[in-house]
Amino acid sequence: MVNRRKTTSTGKSKNSGILRTILIVGLSIFVLAAISLSISYFYIKNDRKSAPRISEIDVTKPNPEIEKPIENESKTNQRKSEALALYEGTWVSTANGSMLTLKKDSYLLDFPSVEKKMPLEGHFIVTGNSITFIGSNNEINCGAEPGQYSILIKEKDLILKKSVDKCGKRSNLLEATWFKL
Repeated sequence: MVNRRKTTSTGKSKNSGILRTILIVGLSIFVLAAISLSISYFYIKNDRKSAPRISEIDVTKPNPEIEKPIENESKTNQRKSEALALYEGTWVSTANGSMLTLKKDSYLLDFPSVEKKMPLEGHFIVTGNSITFIGSNNEINCGAEPGQYSILIKEKDLILKKSVDKCGKRSNLLEATWFKL
């Protein structure tokens, strides 16, 4: 009879057991991270307010803090449309170089620089000496909260001063002096 030696493979089984444990823990962490990301995505998506329609926002009261209104409310609609034509166009901020395009009832606040930033966009309403900016649905930072500013044209410059705006990003950019392109 041939005598065989018994070999032990304890080193192999310990290594494969440790690798199996590490693999299971890593896979568990990956699955939990994927689940938490998907829950966060749907929670944030469903929690955002949708932008109100222009007809739902009360902008009939002009800002009382301004001493000198640009337009007297007793003037005709033709005068109001002429005043609105003063604001329409592309304006450049003297503070940071951002560009504000006002066209009919919509606005686009863009950042022509090296770094890529998402422009802010939505609608605006001019009432007397104030202008109200309402962000669109896809405006992540500001949501549907409107921001009201006093508006003044002085020596071909557009001056915006914040009255009420809860959106910090928009108010930091809009409260400035602008020149027309």
